[in-house]
Amino acid sequence: GPLGGAGWARGVWEWDRADLRRLPDLSLLNLLERIPGVVPVRADLVNQAESAAVFGAGAGAIRYVVDGFTLDPLTSPTFDASRISLLALERVRVERRVTGATVWIETMAPVEARTKSVIEAGPGDYGVNLFRGLFLPPSVFGGPLGAGFERLSGDGFSSGSTNHTVSWLKWTWVQDSTGIQAEYRQSGIDRDG
Repeated sequence: GPLGGAGWARGVWEWDRADLRRLPDLSLLNLLERIPGVVPVRADLVNQAESAAVFGAGAGAIRYVVDGFTLDPLTSPTFDASRISLLALERVRVERRVTGATVWIETMAPVEARTKSVIEAGPGDYGVNLFRGLFLPPSVFGGPLGAGFERLSGDGFSSGSTNHTVSWLKWTWVQDSTGIQAEYRQSGIDRDG
């Protein structure tokens, strides 16, 4: 759940890596649905962006800050929070106000001098299967690399199956006060029936 000092009274919710791993949610949009006043906006069209609204305001009322950089609402007014996997996140902080919300996102990056890898897999009811993999080497081509893969598949209640696949790759190079960060994300949903 939320960390100390956060919650209803302050309009602030925080999750660290351990909290995010305990949640059944798969994406940032699922996580945002837990906050009172924040609702998902889904067009129900294939490959259309899914966003969130706070207190009925449009998607522009939610500001996203990823690793210290604010996403410009003029270039990406419908940021698709459903395509950000919780697997790729180190920490999330949401500050909800009457005028909107700010979502602070810190993505995973290696912080130790050794390689870290995590694999999670499990079956569930209705033919649901989950596989997650994370690989974080501290130095590849002069900087840390992060790679992740997540696949959730299920048969559902009727004769149709759904597969949700997310992959991401992040590489960072820092020298003195100069740095470069390149990030690639891909997400897709396949539905049958």
